[in-house]
Amino acid sequence: MSVQAMKAGAIEFLTKPFRDQDLLDAINVGLARDRVRRDNDEALSALRARFEVLTPRERAILIRVVEGRLNKQIAGEMGITETTVKVHRCNLMRKIKAASVPELCRMVDKLKLLPGTRAHLSSRERKATAAAALGKQPYAISKLGRSRNRELALSS
Repeated sequence: MSVQAMKAGAIEFLTKPFRDQDLLDAINVGLARDRVRRDNDEALSALRARFEVLTPRERAILIRVVEGRLNKQIAGEMGITETTVKVHRCNLMRKIKAASVPELCRMVDKLKLLPGTRAHLSSRERKATAAAALGKQPYAISKLGRSRNRELALSS
């Protein structure tokens, strides 16, 4: 019975006889977990609302920026000027309230906008893999440190 209760989402399983304090502690743990879950849900909803404000072109540029492309590359892919990309990028950063590109990447990871999100990688590893995909592997990997350089150099 206790296994079934835990699988169903029980926080604690109290056996009889139990102390009143054990029951109160279990209730407080449950309330604290629920509070954290609701706070996370509210933050995610606010982030989704900010994303919904973006225009389709700003969304397209957002995805390409997070994939690690340069303004010049984005402009070439979309058939627009680099200045236009810079304007859209500035507008999307302001609308989504991201202070930097790494913060923007974290937001996109939370929203799960990219099909193959790399949430399990550190931000440095994400930069290195994005740079490697763009053919800039040596520069990006050099920032990771000597031991990590050797691992990435051997894996490629």
